[in-house]
Amino acid sequence: MNHHQLKERALAIAKPSKSFQIMFEEINAQPGEESLFIWGDNQESIKVQLDYDGTLKSYFISKESYEVPVDKEISQEERYKLAEQFLLQYYPNALADFTFYKVEPIDEIEQFHYGQLVMDLPLANAGIIIGLDKAGNLVELMHMGKLSEPEIPKKLVGKKALYENAKKHIRMRLAIAEIAGQLRLIYELDDVYPVYQADILEPVINEQRCNIHYEILPSLGANFSRSLEDIIGVSSGMQIIDEITSNNVKRIVWAEKKGEDLYEDTVHARIDMNTGQLLSMTWFKERQGNLQLNEKEALQNAVTFLQHAAPEMYPYLQLEVDKNRQYPRFMFRLIKAQNIKTHFMVSVTINCSTGDVESFHGRPIDMEQFEHVPSVPAISAQQAKNIFLAHLDFRLEWGMGNAIGSSVLRYDCYDKKTGKVLGYIDALDGTVITFQD
Repeated sequence: MNHHQLKERALAIAKPSKSFQIMFEEINAQPGEESLFIWGDNQESIKVQLDYDGTLKSYFISKESYEVPVDKEISQEERYKLAEQFLLQYYPNALADFTFYKVEPIDEIEQFHYGQLVMDLPLANAGIIIGLDKAGNLVELMHMGKLSEPEIPKKLVGKKALYENAKKHIRMRLAIAEIAGQLRLIYELDDVYPVYQADILEPVINEQRCNIHYEILPSLGANFSRSLEDIIGVSSGMQIIDEITSNNVKRIVWAEKKGEDLYEDTVHARIDMNTGQLLSMTWFKERQGNLQLNEKEALQNAVTFLQHAAPEMYPYLQLEVDKNRQYPRFMFRLIKAQNIKTHFMVSVTINCSTGDVESFHGRPIDMEQFEHVPSVPAISAQQAKNIFLAHLDFRLEWGMGNAIGSSVLRYDCYDKKTGKVLGYIDALDGTVITFQD
């Protein structure tokens, strides 16, 4: 398809209302390339992604709530029939390659999964997912495609041997994680995971995590008040050309003059309306200067930015040093007293020719709640490990292989009492927390 045909195809799928504006458009008509279109207003947006021949790769409606009136709800059986209709509408031959194998409720949406089954198990990153609201409206669609048939191992490791190996290798460490909207002190697995290739008795080791260490940042100096525009570098000659609030997050776009493309010669910022925190900012404008900052100088600029952009968070941030990551992008992790790491990170990218911040990305966190999370556990790491082992069982699944498009049969760990994937142990009361909680 050419550029015009791809856009017409996307419009026919999205059917944006008259109040919607084009928010993003990137068209690639070359073989192997994909095109992305986003329409929306201040309440809702629709994303459509197509490959070069117009095949729908993904579709997603983003809005604050997917709840529908009770009198509009239909039965799950009716939703299943509608999901299959959507499947065949966009992929007429899909059922020759993919089989329906599960429905998964996620908040107000139900995802119907059609997979490429081998040994009656779905291959990872293959198949199609159809998401509907309770009224049967299409909310999301993801087409991952078909993979080559994987090799099935001739012999499998026994579960008893897996358990004994896990008992020998796994260790637990304290961390702070957000569980169902609440920050909790938890024990998580350290660098060794009880996940095994189906025919090899060696657990997965997170090599990347092993090679990471952290450095404390300079103390927060006197912090004088600065405007949002001053912090992110918006000049007096720029004006707000777009402002949208959705899901308690405000997105603001600045430019020197208003144009049709919100992603050309603009700067974007997202602000948490509940806390006033700057969540992210990105410059979509090429800026060239005469500087040639080295890593130390670029890091100093990133640190200075964080002191102004995230003063409440800054005292708890530490630089993540990873030999596989190079400047000008720096990662910082939120770390509490006693070196208790959290799952919250921010990134800052510096333009080394101008010294300016090119992008900043974080996520919402309630700092008052964070400061009140206990640092002292009520149970030991060994007790947490014993609880984890008491719930541990294994099941076969297909995972992604090292080569692109390849698959490997493996054992994953799960909670034998609930059937869910094992996650953490609460460090205060010993509760088992699964990744679905």
